[in-house]
Amino acid sequence: MNSSSIKLALMKYFRFQRGMIVGAEVNYSDILAITQDKSISYEVEIKISLSDLKKEFKDKIKKHENLNLVKKLNPNYFYFCVPYYLYDKAKEIIHGYSKNYGIFVYIENSDKNENFYDSYVVLKDRAKKLNASDNENLFIDLIKRISSDIINCYIRLYK
Repeated sequence: MNSSSIKLALMKYFRFQRGMIVGAEVNYSDILAITQDKSISYEVEIKISLSDLKKEFKDKIKKHENLNLVKKLNPNYFYFCVPYYLYDKAKEIIHGYSKNYGIFVYIENSDKNENFYDSYVVLKDRAKKLNASDNENLFIDLIKRISSDIINCYIRLYK
């Protein structure tokens, strides 16, 4: 398991189960998803270890404070995604910092004959709405990132 397999599972969830527009590595987000009408946005931070999660709150508190000041770049809902076996301890850490943040867990396909495409995420704790941003600027950044990813895929394909 690595953060790339978790990103894929989250992107599949938001695109195919929720019908949203989704991209990876948009601004400060590991995953950013926005509804088609731009009314709701979700940011998801992926953490694959407890030390990585603890570091988020130790080193990045200023990032979160700054994003709260710039409402046009702040998603409506903020989530963490952790491997399922870290959930209990991660919940304690995350909700010790803020009860507003939600949590997804990543379930990895345990069948070694299958691939990580069959892995998935489950919503364990819903986030509370952080703001009423119109998501217009986030949406533009998301579309730019998706376009860049498509171009880079074509470059790798035709090299």
